[in-house]
Amino acid sequence: MSEEKTRGNVSNRTRNWVFICYPESVPPDWERLIEEEHIQWACSPLHDKDTRDESDEEQKKPHWHVILLFDGPKTFDQVKVITDRVHGLAPRKCNSTKGSYQYFTHKNDPDKYQYSADEIRHFGGFDAESIMAPTATERLVIQDAIESYILENNVTELRELARYVRDAGLEDWRNVIRNYSTMYFSKLIDSNRNYIKAQAEAFGVRGIVDAGTGEVK
Repeated sequence: MSEEKTRGNVSNRTRNWVFICYPESVPPDWERLIEEEHIQWACSPLHDKDTRDESDEEQKKPHWHVILLFDGPKTFDQVKVITDRVHGLAPRKCNSTKGSYQYFTHKNDPDKYQYSADEIRHFGGFDAESIMAPTATERLVIQDAIESYILENNVTELRELARYVRDAGLEDWRNVIRNYSTMYFSKLIDSNRNYIKAQAEAFGVRGIVDAGTGEVK
């Protein structure tokens, strides 16, 4: 075998793959068939509201997007054995696991229908939190946004921030607060509370004044 051909084979191997399958095509036990591979994998919500383009009302056939994560590199043919078994479309290399996972809900495509992240299914120990962990640059942007929210809205309790993040569905904020910046934001909120209280007392007002509502807390 030539060196060039060897390099070509290596370049066609990767650990992460994606494919699409249709409800009317998959066998009833298609999930079990993939689980028998003992790999990590995830399945999107059923995409039953996709259109062919943003200005088109013609809907695509309902379908699922699937991410397969292997412990080691696999060739196209090796993965196609699995996708054929569940009557899925031909597999494609997954260039970005994070991007593919975000596409499950169209998170980065606001012009497309937004599916619920609660309907994503994980199998085999698929660690979505690790995959969705922000980069250092993304983390700084999120931290700046959280900091601005605290200061501009006079947040005086961590509970207030947690409630807002939960109600607004800001999973990226929640991830950063819980896993990277809990102490900092807790201290910032304490400091903000003390500052607002000091300002209120300086003007002869007892308690903490909410600048938005005028309510004394």
